[in-house]
Order: sequence, then C-alpha cells, then structure tokens
Amino acid sequence: MQTGMRGEHPSVLLADVHPVLRDGLRLILESEGFWISAEATDRDSAVVSATVAHPDLCLIDVSVPGGGIPAAAEIHERVPDTIVIMITSEPSEDELFDSLRAGVQGYLPKTMDPVTLPRVLRAALGGEAVVPRHLVSRLIHEFAQLPRRRPVEKVPSLAALTARQWQILDLLDEGASTSEIAKRLSISPITVRRHIERMVKKLRVHDRSSALRLLKQN
Repeated sequence: MQTGMRGEHPSVLLADVHPVLRDGLRLILESEGFWISAEATDRDSAVVSATVAHPDLCLIDVSVPGGGIPAAAEIHERVPDTIVIMITSEPSEDELFDSLRAGVQGYLPKTMDPVTLPRVLRAALGGEAVVPRHLVSRLIHEFAQLPRRRPVEKVPSLAALTARQWQILDLLDEGASTSEIAKRLSISPITVRRHIERMVKKLRVHDRSSALRLLKQN
C-alpha cells in the first residue's frame, strides 16, 4: 500500500490484484497528469488506503479478493467525496446495477482503449457518470420502469445541499478562495471545484456568485 501527500493533480487509488495491470494503469495516468496516491490488492487494503489517502478517485477491479463492489460501498460511506469507478473483465448488467447501488460513478471494461481512460476519468471528476455504451440502453429501460414521482419543485432549495456543500458555501461567503477552502477542509482544489459545480447545478443558478446571492436571500 502506498500513500502520499495530495497535490494539485487528480489523485487516484488503484485497486487490482495484478501488478502488471496496476503498472500499466499507473504509466498511462501519470503521463496524463494524474497522481497515483495509493495502491491496493484486495477489499480491505482498498478501504484502508482510501480512508487514509482520501483520493479524488478510486479505480477498483470488481474481482479483487473480498469483492470490489463491497469495497466500493464501504469507501463511498467512509469517504463520500471520493469518486469510485469499477473496472471489470466481463461487463454484465447485474454487476453494473450492483455497482451503482454501491454508490459508484462509473463502470468500465478492462478492454477499453487505454488511451481514452484519462479522458473518461476526467469526465467522471467533472460529475459525469461513465458506463459502457451498450449498457446505457439497459439503464434507460430500468429507469423507465420506476414509479413516477411528483414533478420537481421549480424553486431551487438550499435544503438539497449536502453537509460538505454547505461548508463550502459558508466558506465562499467568508471570501475564501478555492485553494483556501481546500486547505481548510483537507481536500484537493479539484474536489472543491467539483462540489461547487454540483452545488450550482442543484440550486439551478449560473455560478458561485449566484449561489451566494441565493444564500443571502434565505
């Protein structure tokens, strides 16, 4: 298990039992500006590494000893700011749905073109869900089967914010910069920006200044 200080580059935990695959992923990601902050070979070491290193993103093999999906669920609970992406040798619908229920934001086949991996991971860091195209239609079908909900309120609500987003909003209100917020909350500037992007979307405003005006109005 390797850990280190979080830097300005997106930090990644790699969890896979095969050292050759981890070495290959490390070379690809580091060449594109990512930083491998930790490595793990099973469920327990993945959870411990994520809890200690607080990476921006975890890339976990579904088949690690102890189970990649249970590891993802535990990491999602312990380190909710960390994005978890599952990788698998044989993508399946059941595995995809189990992964999503565990709180992951992505599910990728190991057969994907490694050149595209950094771009896909940056998309995930930007808030996008990343799944194989051939499984997207299945997701849409499953969503269509869910009971209809009442229309979403047209008036944005501050109540929709998470505790972390409230912390960031309060610090923004104090005039803190992104780097200052990151330092005070012991998270990376990238994570701060990701929270702000999600907060802006939830409040249905255009930018952080609009979010602050909404705060002052309530």
